[in-house]
Amino acid sequence: MVRSLNESELKIRSFEAEKEERLRRRAEEDLRRQGEHYRAFIHHSTEGIYRLDFDPPINMRDPEDEQHCQIFNGTLAECNDSMGRMYGYAGGEDLQGHRLSEFQSPEDPHLRRTYLDIIRSGYRMADFETRERDRNGTLRYFLNSAVGVIEDGKVVRVWGIQHDITERKRMEEDLRKALSELKQLKERVETERSFLQQEIKCEHNFEAIVGRSDALQYVLYRCEQVAPTDAIVLVLGETGTGKELIARAIHSISPCKDRPLMKVSCANLPADLMESELFGHEKGAFTGAVQRQLGRFEVAHGTTIFLDEIGELPQGLQAKLLRVLQDGEFERLGGSRTVKVNVRVIAATNRDLAEEVRAGRFREDLFYRLNVFPITVPPLRDRREDIPLLVRHYLRLFNKKIGKDVITVPRETMQQLMGYPWPGNVRELANVIEQAVITAHDKTLRVAVPKGASQRVEAPQRLEDLDRDHILRTLHRTAWQINGARGAAALLGLHPSTLRSRMKRLGIKRPGL
Repeated sequence: MVRSLNESELKIRSFEAEKEERLRRRAEEDLRRQGEHYRAFIHHSTEGIYRLDFDPPINMRDPEDEQHCQIFNGTLAECNDSMGRMYGYAGGEDLQGHRLSEFQSPEDPHLRRTYLDIIRSGYRMADFETRERDRNGTLRYFLNSAVGVIEDGKVVRVWGIQHDITERKRMEEDLRKALSELKQLKERVETERSFLQQEIKCEHNFEAIVGRSDALQYVLYRCEQVAPTDAIVLVLGETGTGKELIARAIHSISPCKDRPLMKVSCANLPADLMESELFGHEKGAFTGAVQRQLGRFEVAHGTTIFLDEIGELPQGLQAKLLRVLQDGEFERLGGSRTVKVNVRVIAATNRDLAEEVRAGRFREDLFYRLNVFPITVPPLRDRREDIPLLVRHYLRLFNKKIGKDVITVPRETMQQLMGYPWPGNVRELANVIEQAVITAHDKTLRVAVPKGASQRVEAPQRLEDLDRDHILRTLHRTAWQINGARGAAALLGLHPSTLRSRMKRLGIKRPGL
């Protein structure tokens, strides 16, 4: 009986062993088939699939810089055919055994940042870009996802998937270039349109101002800047430079251009009559005041008033003018009722108001109130390139006025005109041209430039003095603006900090500071 049981037990065990063997062989077959499917999948995949081995392994406790260098010593141990073709090989087997350093540059700053990010992520990184060169040296771009196999705190290998995005990158680069060219074209069109608009404005609104020099164009640019506002404008410049023309130009493109510009010369009347001229008077305010009269400020309500030669304004009226500028109110001479006005003020002077303040002849608070937006009109000697245009302009004007036909200007005559310093500026030039037209007996212009002007010999100046004068003239041209494309530093070809240092060394300070 015992023997019979042992035989039965052995048969059962044999049957179970055969069953386990069949299951094992079936599992091995399934595993083999899965491996074949996996290898087929990898082989036919359009994505590059690779295994990167490190020998020796990368110690994750090493510094980031050392780990970064060790990554480039990795060897491509397994690659599919797509991976090989990405690097210019026939298949993946041809790529196997190559080191990463053959295709990537450790000095590439983009790659360095990428690998440092991989190190900090624990060697697990998705969708990072690399720039590499294939076997032919062609630069290619890849999008990667990778995961490291870590044993005992060391990275022994990395499995990764790689997608070639070179064509996409080239398309993006082409698109960026196209957008950049489009932006440049747009900026050029905008600039040309802006220049065209400025030319139109100069043609229609600044027709009385003749000249194309940079100095004059900058003055007109400043006029266009301030014209739409109600800011007080102080026009500075020597006698005869055309300060009134600048004031009229500002008014002609201002919101109140449909109203007339009210002009007052502060140098023509005594103090008592000047107060009446500006602010008006009541009946009986003084002998001869038989009726009430409105002043220029009251008449100019809602428009622009031009105060010419403001530096000549009597001190007794400066406080009253300051009140008008600050509060927009005043009382008529001989009256007690407060009159409120809304007036745009443009003032002009050929004096150095800062020096007048220091001398006690001009109120400091009035100076600062007037000096909101200064515009300095350059003298004619600083824009000599405009002289030929001015000569032609005044020839047309005086030919029409006098009835002559003087049209020829000899070269020697033009050189003589351009060589003269014109202390009286444009006004003096106009007088010389008018006199020449009157005395002309044919169609040729002959001028009588003041004797000795072209042969004027000035005492030699020190280089430091010449440097100071040149910087001062440039600062006056730019209304003491140093920075910017139209600032003094740009015109002088200096860095703003260099210009400031030179100004400090030469003792150049802005008036009023």
